[in-house]
Parts: sequence; structure tokens; C-alpha cells
Amino acid sequence: MLTDIFAERYATRQLWDGIREEERRLLVQAIKLVSRQVLVYYKDGNPQPGAEARWNAIHDKLAVELGLSSLSPKAYSYISVHNGVLHTSAGLNSIHTVCEQ
Repeated sequence: MLTDIFAERYATRQLWDGIREEERRLLVQAIKLVSRQVLVYYKDGNPQPGAEARWNAIHDKLAVELGLSSLSPKAYSYISVHNGVLHTSAGLNSIHTVCEQ
């Protein structure tokens, strides 16, 4: 179980002292492998039935283990200029995007 791995096995072991380019690449490859081969979230550009619930469960367990309320922001907001007029865009990230980021 995920809780046992992080809380017990690695309680006193530092896994990485920082994230370098090599670790970043590993993490990108890992999330792509999981989301495309193991726990498929999108197929033909559409979320699969049950995928959101599975990814929410993964997110929630991992966030707790890392002591975070969320792995990354669940919402976004930004201002852009179009034809000299300021526009605000806001919305919610999919749980897949939250985990990926």
C-alpha cells in the first residue's frame, strides 16, 4: 500500500537531494507511462469512464503522504491582452493535470 511505502520504508531515507534534469525526465516518463499504459486517463482525447475517480484516489493518497493539500493547483487564472483589452481566464485543471504537474 502506498501509505506503508512512504511512511515506513523511507521514513529516514532521503530519496533525492534535489530535482536535476535527470530526475525531471524520469518523473515525466513515469507519469506518461502510468497515464497511458497502466491507469489510462484519456483515450482518443476523452477521459475514460472511472478514470477521474481512480486518479482522485491516487492524488489524495499521495498528497497526504507528502503533507500537501494538493499536488499542484487545482484551479488556474491568468490575464491576457487581446486587441488591447485585458481578459481574465479561469478554470479548473483536470485531476490528471494536477497529478502530472
